[in-house]
Amino acid sequence: GAGKMKPLRGALTGWFIGLITVIGVAGSIGTGLVSLNEENGFLDDQLRQIALSVGDTPSAAGESSQIISGANPEDHIIVHILDNNLETIRNSDPAIDIPIETATGFYDHVNAGVQWRTFTLIAENRVVQVSQQTELRTEAAFGSMLNTILPLAVLIPMSWIFVGWVVKRLLKPLQNLTAALLARRTASDVVLSSKGLPEELAPLVDAMNNVLVRQHEL
Repeated sequence: GAGKMKPLRGALTGWFIGLITVIGVAGSIGTGLVSLNEENGFLDDQLRQIALSVGDTPSAAGESSQIISGANPEDHIIVHILDNNLETIRNSDPAIDIPIETATGFYDHVNAGVQWRTFTLIAENRVVQVSQQTELRTEAAFGSMLNTILPLAVLIPMSWIFVGWVVKRLLKPLQNLTAALLARRTASDVVLSSKGLPEELAPLVDAMNNVLVRQHEL
């Protein structure tokens, strides 16, 4: 037997919603990855700037004090400064034993099961290492990513409602045409008007009017 007819409105709505959802999700993922990369770059630059600007003198809070990054005391950054003989000049947290590198650059270390991101600066008369827990960096990076993609995630379901309204509005002329046909009581009624209809419906209206005229002649 013949297959069941599918509503045009439902098909159009489904295709539009699917298309918008795919584009929105892809855009959110892309934006999130860019934001994640930028945040990691920002955190790396923060370590580099501290290494370039930190002094050899212990801070006023004491030799074992930590440089606090942000409002959370746990988000501390450890600074270790050594002379050319690798003798410690200043270490903001001696309890953390991070290996001393021999070349300027970024490194990843593990100490007591905790992973650290370190920037090592080999200067003319000293070595500076600035370290931060990788877990804290990851939390900050993902927080920034979520703040970026959250507006897009909210807009996607809102667009579904808009799509349903647009499809309904676009199909309104077809509904009006159907109503006009059902309102015809006799074959001698005036022909259907194409006024206000989309251009694509004009051939359909003309064909229907031809049928109605022939019906009236019969």
